[in-house]
Amino acid sequence: KIARGRSASAASAGQQKSMTAPILRMNSFAAILSLFISWALTFPVRPVASAFDGRRSTTSCSSGPDDRGSIDNGATMQTAATGAATRQWGTVEKLSSSVSNVSFDIYRVFMKDDGTYPNNSQYPALLYKSAFHGTQAEGVRAIVSSGQWTSPWVWGIFTYHHYHSKAWELLLCTRGEASVQLGGSTGPTVTIRKGDLALVPPGLAHKQLDDAGGFTLLGAYPTECFDGSIDTLTGPPTDAEKESIVKCYVPVKDPIFGLNVA
Repeated sequence: KIARGRSASAASAGQQKSMTAPILRMNSFAAILSLFISWALTFPVRPVASAFDGRRSTTSCSSGPDDRGSIDNGATMQTAATGAATRQWGTVEKLSSSVSNVSFDIYRVFMKDDGTYPNNSQYPALLYKSAFHGTQAEGVRAIVSSGQWTSPWVWGIFTYHHYHSKAWELLLCTRGEASVQLGGSTGPTVTIRKGDLALVPPGLAHKQLDDAGGFTLLGAYPTECFDGSIDTLTGPPTDAEKESIVKCYVPVKDPIFGLNVA
């Protein structure tokens, strides 16, 4: 009986020893992990900005307008830099270009406030004619590749006058054609066809009058200072909306051809 008792005691001691070893290892691991976490927390943490929270660069979202506006791709083409006194309001103007590698025509339209629609006295609508020759999928890739424009929607233009106060709007036609009136009921009408690209500044009213051939657009907005939700306004702006239009972020370049539109 004594022998059996000793044997049982030895077995019990061995079992306790075998159970203690993993516990010691776990305690050591926990201690090391705690030291690592304490060390890691000594480093400053940089907040990660989302694509639409306006913190992606140091660009001010409330810097207001200026008269820099030129289209530049190694050379300069006169656009929004024209002083307000010499602008041709409500006229579709063809721009003369010294840019040797631009093979398409570019037009602009300045529109004043007409009492209902604020339009935009600082920046014109820009229209690149027969500029893009890729597929719709290639258009999508071209728009998003820079990471500076939203993933585009696929549709047309509302058939009533409307405008946006929160962002510029890029419209790339990938199919068919449509007549579009700019600036309100007294504004000029332009034809947007497959391959055309339009850049519409905030505040500038636009309306689709008719369409043919399955008219389809890719529409996108700059990600900078954009919260991911575009507004659609149909009447006189509030004071807050007027301020938003004036202070709206101006994209430096279009995403497809890299021309300076600011």
